[in-house]
Amino acid sequence: MLCRRRFARQHGTHSQLKAFNLTNGVDICKEDSGGALVCGGRLSGIISFTNTTCNSAWSAVFTRITASSIRSFIRNHTGIYQL
Repeated sequence: MLCRRRFARQHGTHSQLKAFNLTNGVDICKEDSGGALVCGGRLSGIISFTNTTCNSAWSAVFTRITASSIRSFIRNHTGIYQL
């Protein structure tokens, strides 16, 4: 997966991942929380938090929706079972 290779050097936890924009220096802003990280046409993460400057010098933190604890939370609170 291209995104996994691109962001492999960024550290995260089992339920989080970090990513940043490599192309133009503009990145997500704190107001973007809840937005999607899509890799290869699939939802990979949900924006959790980032720095306040909206530039790609700092990575943003995403909730990793593939983590079993996160998938369980989504299922239990939304009733959506096909993720």
